[in-house]
Amino acid sequence: MGHDAGNAAAPWTNDVRPAPPLSSTPPPVRTVTAPTRPTPPLTLAALATRLGEMVWLEQRLFEVLGFWSSIEPNAALSVAFAEASRHHGWHASLWEEHLPDAHGLKDVGQIKAPNAGWVALFEELVRTAEPDRSADRVAAILRVVEPWLRIRDEQISGGLAPLSDRALMRAQRFVAMDHEQDNERMRDIAPDLPPGRGQAFIDQLFSLISERAPRE
Repeated sequence: MGHDAGNAAAPWTNDVRPAPPLSSTPPPVRTVTAPTRPTPPLTLAALATRLGEMVWLEQRLFEVLGFWSSIEPNAALSVAFAEASRHHGWHASLWEEHLPDAHGLKDVGQIKAPNAGWVALFEELVRTAEPDRSADRVAAILRVVEPWLRIRDEQISGGLAPLSDRALMRAQRFVAMDHEQDNERMRDIAPDLPPGRGQAFIDQLFSLISERAPRE
């Protein structure tokens, strides 16, 4: 609702060399790749689908992290979960405010999971309530949910029109700032946590949403 760039060298870097002798073969002409065409704006129906999924995901994160904050034995992490939960609740309302309200779109059940696997994933996250699962709870957010949200957010951004979607783009910036701050806070706490189930747990979560887990 996404909808988590490097400093690539410019193609026109000044590579100055001495002039070749007159008898040498002229250097080949450097070809320039034409810029790719911009992504066309999303249709209202596609935008409604993307934003509806973001609303659903942020609502579930609000619920799960709020629950985790009540059972988390690590005090600093409990506070981090509580603050992130509040942010997710606000983000859900932001995304929902921007759902298209054109005729016919409000009655198609916009707010729903991306697929059934996400329902199963959040059910699994609720089950990670044991005191020794703190690291798994953090890993689930940082290594599974947040990367997926970042990709979806980029997909939404690529299909927005700078003029007509300016308000939505502004909301995206607020959401992105909150996510980065919350993630950084969890990353700072993670090294102090007892190890959880590790990669096996991450693989399990990715399998639920039918995607392959990246290796660290």
